[in-house]
Amino acid sequence: IKGRPQLTKVLKIGMTFEEFTIARDKKHLRGSYALQNDSAMSLSIAERIERHRNPQEKAFMSHSPDGRTIRVNEIRTPDGYTALIRTDITDLVKAEESIRQSHDRFSALIEHCPASISLKDKDGKYLFANKMWHAWHPKAAANITGDVSQNVLDPAEIDFATRLYNEVLTTGTVVERESQLSKADGSIATTL
Repeated sequence: IKGRPQLTKVLKIGMTFEEFTIARDKKHLRGSYALQNDSAMSLSIAERIERHRNPQEKAFMSHSPDGRTIRVNEIRTPDGYTALIRTDITDLVKAEESIRQSHDRFSALIEHCPASISLKDKDGKYLFANKMWHAWHPKAAANITGDVSQNVLDPAEIDFATRLYNEVLTTGTVVERESQLSKADGSIATTL
């Protein structure tokens, strides 16, 4: 079996799935399975054989002892047999994990950046606002996703935010401006 030389010592032509499963177990080559919610679990030999005899529509993952991740599809054929298709998706899983880690690092960087950062869609609805944005806008709800400036910002900030947003849309470039936010008593709260 390509990429799994240890299985070639177990798999023999004419072998039943039950014989193969038992042989794999004796050689400690059976992996764990992720059947639901991607949580690994061990299936007994009897459970695995029963699942093979009565295949489910949904593919599942097998995590082999050598660290490989295999997508397993079992399909009932019209003549009553079960076809077993095992696809090594280890590289795909590693790539997805790398992307997730990069996303997590980038999200952490944006969230903890000492600058106020918010992201809006083309309709002016907030998609995201970091901690510093919330520190500068303490009256805003903790989750502003899907809301617009008119419902989120203090009235004194709406005009500035709207002009800045429109400039970004018009020019298609990053726009930076500084503005002083005043507290109700007239003192300066911070500079944007």
